[in-house]
Amino acid sequence: MNTNNKLFAFLCLTFSFMLFSCSSENDFDDNTGTGNSELVSLLKVSDEGISSFMVDNLCPVLDATSPLAADEIEFLYALREDEKMSRDLNLAFSSLYPTAIQFSRIGTAEATHIATIERLLDYYEIEYPALSPDGVFADKYRQSQYNELLITSNTLENAHTAIARLEEENIVDYDNVLENISNPNIKIIISNLLKSSTNHLRAVVRQITLLGSSYTPSLLDGTTYQVIISSNPGQGNKYQQKGKQGQNTNSEKGNQQKGNKGAVNNSGMCRGCTNGTSPGSNSNKGQTGKGYRGGR
Repeated sequence: MNTNNKLFAFLCLTFSFMLFSCSSENDFDDNTGTGNSELVSLLKVSDEGISSFMVDNLCPVLDATSPLAADEIEFLYALREDEKMSRDLNLAFSSLYPTAIQFSRIGTAEATHIATIERLLDYYEIEYPALSPDGVFADKYRQSQYNELLITSNTLENAHTAIARLEEENIVDYDNVLENISNPNIKIIISNLLKSSTNHLRAVVRQITLLGSSYTPSLLDGTTYQVIISSNPGQGNKYQQKGKQGQNTNSEKGNQQKGNKGAVNNSGMCRGCTNGTSPGSNSNKGQTGKGYRGGR
C-alpha cells in the first residue's frame, strides 16, 4: 500500500469515528439554548484552494425542520455518490501520478464532503448503506462515467482535465438545484459544495496551465468561467450557531418522536420516511431525487 493510500485509510477511519448523531453535549457551549454567538465556517480552504469541510461545525448551525421527504433523502444519497466518485477518481489519479500532489489533496478533501453529507443524514436519523469499495458504484450511469474518465486519463494533463470537467459539472448542477431546494440545511451543504467546486476547478486549471496547456470549459459560459478562474479561493459563508432548540438529533422536529425517520438502500431508493412517499415523487430524470444528474 503506497503512502497516499495509507493516509487515505487513516483519514477514512478518523471520519468513521466522527459520524455520530448530533447531540447537545457535543454541539453547544452553554446551557441556555441560545447557542454560541461566535460565527463559524464550514469550509477550511488552503492557499491553493483545496476546500475541506469542518464536519464538527455542521450540526450547531442547522435549523430545526420537518423530517426529510423521500425525494430529499434520495437526493442526499445521490449527492453522496457524486462526491464519492470525485474522491475515488482523484485518489486513483494520485496512485497513477504520485508526483501530482493535488490529486491526493483534493481526494482527501472530498472525503470530508462525504462525511458532511453523512452527518446531515445522521442529524435527520436516516439510515444509509456503507460506501461501496473505491471505484465501484451501484448506479450504472456513475459507474460508466467513472470507468470512462479513468480509461481516457492516460496522461497527466488528461487526468487534470477529467477532474476539471467533474468540477465544472458540479458547478452547473449545484447552481440549478439551489433554485429548487426548500430545506435550509440541505441548502447550506449545497452552497458550500458549490464554493468548493469553484475552488477546485481553479486549482486544477492552474495545474493544466503549469503543464503548458489550457482548459476550455464545456458547460460554463465564458464569462462565468473567467470570473471563477480570475478570483481568489472562496472561504464560504460563516453561520450563526443556533442553540439547542431541536438540535439534539431529529427527535423534536415535526413533532415526531425520537427514532428512525427513513432509510435509503444501496440503489439510492428511499425505503420509507415519515414525510413523503417511497420511492419519491420524482419518477422521471430530473435535478433532484431519483433522477439527479441522470442517475438510475
